[in-house]
Amino acid sequence: MMKQDGIRPLISYYNRMEKDNAYYLIAGRLLKNITKLPGMTIHDVAALCFTSEATISRLAKKAGYDGFNALREQTSKSCSNYFTENRLLLPDQLRDQGSAAAYLNAMVDLLREMQSMISDELIAKATELIYQAEHIVYFGNCEGFLRFEQDLFICGKRVDIHQSFSDDTPDMSEWDERVLVLVDNPGYPWLSSSAVVIRAKRAGAKVLQISCTKNPEVEQSADMTLLLPGTKSGKDQVLFDTLVNILSIEYRRRYVDDWYYH
Repeated sequence: MMKQDGIRPLISYYNRMEKDNAYYLIAGRLLKNITKLPGMTIHDVAALCFTSEATISRLAKKAGYDGFNALREQTSKSCSNYFTENRLLLPDQLRDQGSAAAYLNAMVDLLREMQSMISDELIAKATELIYQAEHIVYFGNCEGFLRFEQDLFICGKRVDIHQSFSDDTPDMSEWDERVLVLVDNPGYPWLSSSAVVIRAKRAGAKVLQISCTKNPEVEQSADMTLLLPGTKSGKDQVLFDTLVNILSIEYRRRYVDDWYYH
């Protein structure tokens, strides 16, 4: 059974269907009315889609849910997150100014706060920690790390990138002191649990944690933590990408572009 993760299984199922498939049309109607689904019964949904309750139940299972109730529950969670934690701007921020001005002002304030938290000394220590490793295992947002990955490849580093801990995650028992683990939690709070860091440390790994949430227990276990302001919204990803760019710049300056400067 597919992991029931919000409305993603329904979206994936919809995208795989042929357009003349009856289930494609029903799934499309559900997605168009997704914010109403948490408050609807299976009878209501069947009427909305001009089909039977049995068909709705079959669709839910085909999409990867245990049944209609599981689909409705996951939809409720997904909608709740969409309208709260994952907002780029709150309604109050948009009340007196346009979206461009509000977003830019919010980001300028966050970047100024980040500037007070991230020093050149911290960045130098983080890049040195990375440089000492022969093998980097990274967990977190993959897109934000791709440019930095190129810098590491040029220095002969082996790099494994994983979005989360899953069946294809390397066995930690095989890790040793040559391995550096990069763990971030903007959007991935489960990665920065103390249990994960402790497992990595017991295997001999060095751990650099990048976090938007202060967690003394995790920070005590990790070799180093780079803490960002944190908003529990989509703006956190911008802060994280900015930090990775800073790490990339410093790493290139110290270890990649040495031939250019000298």
